[in-house]
Amino acid sequence: MDIILSFKCAFENDRQKNYEIRFESVLCHMHTSERFTPKMFDSYDTLVSLEESEWLDNLKILNSRDFDFWKPKHFVIYFDGSGQYQFIAREFVVSEKEVE
Repeated sequence: MDIILSFKCAFENDRQKNYEIRFESVLCHMHTSERFTPKMFDSYDTLVSLEESEWLDNLKILNSRDFDFWKPKHFVIYFDGSGQYQFIAREFVVSEKEVE
């Protein structure tokens, strides 16, 4: 039930780092092309957690018992050139490695 987003960042001093964001206990996910992204949620190159989420509200209505067990959160990140990624998951973990 985990999903990993992997990406590479280049810095001004020609250093590069590989990053991974592991979303744990994913219940739902969605990817939207950058041309069809209706809202950014201030998520440009930034992972945000939405406090008020219509998606979460709808999931709780569908199955409140499992919703209360998993205690999911709504995470959003937007990458220029790739679009927006949204996850309903329990939590996330970020790891990084410098590329030699």
